[in-house]
Amino acid sequence: MYMDLRKVNGEAYCHGVLLLNSNGMDVFYRGSSLTYKVIGGVFDFYFFSGPSPLEVTDQYTLLIGRPAPMPYWALGFHQCRWGYHNLSVVEGVVEGYKNAQIPLDVMWTDDDHMDAKKDFTLSPVNFPRAETLAFLERIHSQGMHYVVLIDPGINVNSTYGVYLRGMQQDVFIKYEGKPYLAQVWPGPVYFPDFLSPRGVSWWVDEIARFHELLPIDGLWIDMNEASNFCTGKCKIPVSHPCPIPNTTTPWICCLDCKNLTNTRWDDPPYKINASGIQAPLGFKTIASSAEHYNGVLEYNAHSIYGFSQAIATHKALLNLKGKRPFVLSRSTFVGSGAYAAHWTGDNKGTWEDLRYSISTVLNFGIFGMPMVGADICGFYPAPSEELCNRWIEVGAFYPFSRDHANFASPRQELYQWESVAKSARNALGLDTSFFHISTL
Repeated sequence: MYMDLRKVNGEAYCHGVLLLNSNGMDVFYRGSSLTYKVIGGVFDFYFFSGPSPLEVTDQYTLLIGRPAPMPYWALGFHQCRWGYHNLSVVEGVVEGYKNAQIPLDVMWTDDDHMDAKKDFTLSPVNFPRAETLAFLERIHSQGMHYVVLIDPGINVNSTYGVYLRGMQQDVFIKYEGKPYLAQVWPGPVYFPDFLSPRGVSWWVDEIARFHELLPIDGLWIDMNEASNFCTGKCKIPVSHPCPIPNTTTPWICCLDCKNLTNTRWDDPPYKINASGIQAPLGFKTIASSAEHYNGVLEYNAHSIYGFSQAIATHKALLNLKGKRPFVLSRSTFVGSGAYAAHWTGDNKGTWEDLRYSISTVLNFGIFGMPMVGADICGFYPAPSEELCNRWIEVGAFYPFSRDHANFASPRQELYQWESVAKSARNALGLDTSFFHISTL
């Protein structure tokens, strides 16, 4: 969707235009015109007459769905890091914020809580269940909440109950009649088909099972473009293990794969500017000729994969709690705001990305997805103290306010620098005051 603002006879007017299409496309902006080059689907255009920006957004969200109401606690400050390797580290972070008198409302873990990076599991060594449940009880008693990450890729593993139940219920995306094999953090994976009623029911059930194991308060669905470390048609290798033990580069493909170029879906006549390099449509994702439920091709459904996962995850949490769910999704589509929040991805710890974050958050609000924020202080590389100071002064007022960093970066919790801690106390205190005023 784009919004056009212009003056006519000295009067300001605004209108919006949406092309509702999930196929690959290039959009060319030439100052006074837009050109769409779409490789499938239909020309399903919607026009919103405005005439004010607020009325365009109102008309647009009336069509696609109003933004999801968020739980009150989600409007507070969140702390995360890829690399909180065990429960004692997480407990130390909570204690660090308490000692620094910086408000912390939500604690997160990336995939560190998992057993060998497998969804819906707890590491028995690093996050033993009894101790983790006791930790949750403590922070819940203090009004804090806990959110964890899950990826869509389900590890192909004959000892893994989530995988076995998925195979039994036939929930995975297919290629040539068999589940499509890919690779992400746990190694070889299959991707659930969220267009399938069976796939949705299975996913809802797995979240319920996980909630019995660990009563989390929200879910972060990452890597759901879907991301794949490999490309093409792959098989599990016989010459070497995959994943490679103790590797420092788990994102390097270790499956045996061959490119797919023998169909118009994998190699269409018009090459869109995918990944900025005119890569194949299936580059580092699901093959375009793979099939979803009822024969729907990935070629047509790729852009709604994360959207369909967000809908299923929202449904699961709503069924569990009967309260406003909190779902954070990396991949979005038209209407995602009715089910999930969003962050701007792995933004860098640079002044340029701090500047970009402001317009990005505002734009997503126009697109009907206001619960958005950037990684405060940057996901990577190491931020300077001054940058982190300025970022929390802005980031405290993101609708979704979270400090998040890469495992390879130095620790950057807001209490790591006294000057940043002071800025955080001031900014987050003012932010909290606004929330209390606005909810009276």
